[in-house]
Amino acid sequence: MQINDDKELYVPESLIDKLIEKDLPKMKDKMISEFNELLKIKDKIRDCLESKNKIKPVFPDTTSIPTSCGVDGAYTLRQLLGWDLVQVSSIIVEGVTPPKEENKWKEPKFFYYSSFVDRKERNSSVLRGIMVKLELHLINNAPHMLKFIDGSIKTPYIHLHQAYKSKQSGVSEELWDVFINKKNEVIEGYSENDDVLEFPTLNDALNDYLEILSNKRSDMYYVAVPKAITTSYVKEEIEDEMELELKIDDRGLLNLILKPGELLGPFNILLEEEFHFKINEEDKELINEEIIDDITDELKNWQVFYYALPDESGCKNRGVIRFEINSYISKNDKILKNVITGIIHNTKFYPNIMEPYPLYIADKMVKSTTYTLNISQENLSYEAIKNFIDKGIDPYHILMLFNSYRTAEG
Repeated sequence: MQINDDKELYVPESLIDKLIEKDLPKMKDKMISEFNELLKIKDKIRDCLESKNKIKPVFPDTTSIPTSCGVDGAYTLRQLLGWDLVQVSSIIVEGVTPPKEENKWKEPKFFYYSSFVDRKERNSSVLRGIMVKLELHLINNAPHMLKFIDGSIKTPYIHLHQAYKSKQSGVSEELWDVFINKKNEVIEGYSENDDVLEFPTLNDALNDYLEILSNKRSDMYYVAVPKAITTSYVKEEIEDEMELELKIDDRGLLNLILKPGELLGPFNILLEEEFHFKINEEDKELINEEIIDDITDELKNWQVFYYALPDESGCKNRGVIRFEINSYISKNDKILKNVITGIIHNTKFYPNIMEPYPLYIADKMVKSTTYTLNISQENLSYEAIKNFIDKGIDPYHILMLFNSYRTAEG
């Protein structure tokens, strides 16, 4: 077969032939069979959910749209031949409706850290922990009503715990210090006298996390929006109730079941049995263990919802979005309506994007910061040659030390 593509394609032609001639027909038959089975039972699944009073219509209040923002982070670890080149960043972005009045928002609206560190097995886990604490600190200090968090509300707990445990397997001392302590430096463009948002310690981030989880203000609410879903709350409940096996995840199933403007929930956040952040005795002076116990308790008060986004006419379903909120919000119809209004308003301008606008833009911006590693890598290579070529070292061998062979991103 003839392959035409704008990009170079290194896949063997015979492999493409096999895919088209043999594998795709099998996949098509399997897809049609499973889809037909699902269509046969979708009405019964809806009846089951309705019998539990899990479905109700909620439409936006267009007269009062909350101001909003979203935060996302990214980290990159590039393994050079001799060392690890790392960067971690977090960026917060305003939603499509800016505040009418000027809010006092501490600068900067991003955090960034980059370094050249010694190779250790669990460096990437600590980088992810640093990323999470930066996200928590930014979102908790933003002066907006509706604050979108990327991922499940329990994800920060998991990543912070993994980062802490990674010390036992070996991490760079510099990265560990950045994870636990402040990175003391004055941000370029600001002086020590400016009111700036400082790079947080781990305890700062844990306090932020607890404030987010326990927030009961009526003029400010946090909403977690997972993109990748590992826990299927609806699927598990339906399978138990109807004694069947579903071969589709929650959002795929609910796209066939929910009508435009319908809200499904609540489902209580599931916490694994081993969900406990244990602090070693020698670290108890550095990390406030009581906060961690409070965080674990507050996580149990969060709930999962699914909402079928209506189009402008209100007659068509634009897709189902999953979000997580504090049970205080879910029990307050007015606040819940504000949350739904903010979600609809931040998704309606870009129908193909199944997440709120500020999260989408923050994700795009923060992922682009990985480009900075190219600058660092080239600059370090140049400086190494400039400083060591006159000491009898072959420039080729120097360049090889800065050659990257593996990159971990998140």
